[in-house]
Amino acid sequence: MKISHYYIGLLACLCIFNAACSSVPELVVSETAPVLVIAPQAPPEPEPEVAPVEVLVALEPEPVVVEPLSEPSIGFTLEAALRRSCDTLIETLPDTSSIALISIASDNLRESEFAVKELSVLLLDSRIFSLVERRTLDPIIRERRFQLTGEVDDTSALSIGHRTGAEIVMTGVISIHESEKYLRLRAIDVESEEILALTSEPFID
Repeated sequence: MKISHYYIGLLACLCIFNAACSSVPELVVSETAPVLVIAPQAPPEPEPEVAPVEVLVALEPEPVVVEPLSEPSIGFTLEAALRRSCDTLIETLPDTSSIALISIASDNLRESEFAVKELSVLLLDSRIFSLVERRTLDPIIRERRFQLTGEVDDTSALSIGHRTGAEIVMTGVISIHESEKYLRLRAIDVESEEILALTSEPFID
């Protein structure tokens, strides 16, 4: 009797459960309802490789030694020094002066003779001065035992000027200083004994 009551109760429970399940409305999914789509996450892109940076070290430049350009030798010859000296004399001495070019002293006799002859030509070519001729000067120079290679002092030069009638006496000397030579000329007024011109021009052989 107790067993039949148990089955009857169980059957009643099953009927109630079945009725409950049939009464639940069916879940309808609307086509328009938004659907959340979770896309798969893409793998991270690899970072670009950075090329190694080359570090350049600035080196100190080596000093550059610039050799000075050598001056053209033509500007430092004895001929050029004589020409420059003559230009100075033309600008300094009175025009139409009578000049006695006595000597240009040097250790080299040929150099002395060349300087005297070349300067005489330059002074005459200027057509400003007149020169006492060598045939008048040379006997007096020999008489006083002067040498063309030796210096003539001012007193002796003025004496020669008086004897030859020159208005100006001129002497010179070629001296050496270090690697250069210098041509120096001296012009003196015979009457006033005043020094009218002094020149000094460098040259090399």
